[in-house]
Amino acid sequence: MANWCFNNVTFNGPKENLQTLLKILEDMSKRCNETGFGVIPILQEGPDDGYFFNISVEDENVNDEEVDELFIQIRYDTKWSPNQENLKWIAVKFGVDFFQEYEEGGNKMYGQYRLMHSDDPEEEPILQHRFLSDAEHDQCMFLVSDDGLTSHSRDECTDETWDKLLEEDGWNEMDDYEKLEDTLTDKEWD
Repeated sequence: MANWCFNNVTFNGPKENLQTLLKILEDMSKRCNETGFGVIPILQEGPDDGYFFNISVEDENVNDEEVDELFIQIRYDTKWSPNQENLKWIAVKFGVDFFQEYEEGGNKMYGQYRLMHSDDPEEEPILQHRFLSDAEHDQCMFLVSDDGLTSHSRDECTDETWDKLLEEDGWNEMDDYEKLEDTLTDKEWD
C-alpha cells in the first residue's frame, strides 16, 4: 500500500486560460469521484504516472468580473511523492503558473514547487523546488503526552531523552507545522 502524499496547488494566470483549465480539473475530479481511481488529464501527452486522487477544486473567483488576481486552488493526493511533472505539463499546456505545497509524513517529505512563465514567450518556464532534509524535518517535531498536558520540542531534548520518551507508553511524536513552514520559507529556491 502506498503512502499518501498530500498536495495543495494554486494555479494563476490569464482568465481565459484558467477558465479552460477549470473545466479540465472539474472533469478530472468528476472522473475520480465516479470511479474511485486516480486520474490524469484525458488529453495529457506527458508523464502517465503521478495520478491525482481525491481531488477537490476551489474556483470561487475564476468567473468573477471584479477580481483582479484570478486563481484556481486544488487539493488532492498522490501516491508516494508529489507529481510536479504532471503539474508542469498542465501549466505549460494551459499557459498558467503554479505553486505546489506537498507533504508525505511517512518519509519526511515536506516541500514546495513553483513554475513561473517568463514575459518572453520564447523562454522556457522556470520550475523551482525547495524542501526540508530529514535532519531539518526532525528538528521540527515535538513529543506530546497522551493526556496532552506535557510536551517537549525536539530541540529542547537530547537524543537520549527523546529516544527514551519515545520508548515509553503515553508519548507520541508530532510535526510542528508552524516550525516546518517557517524552516521551509527560510530556504532558497533551487
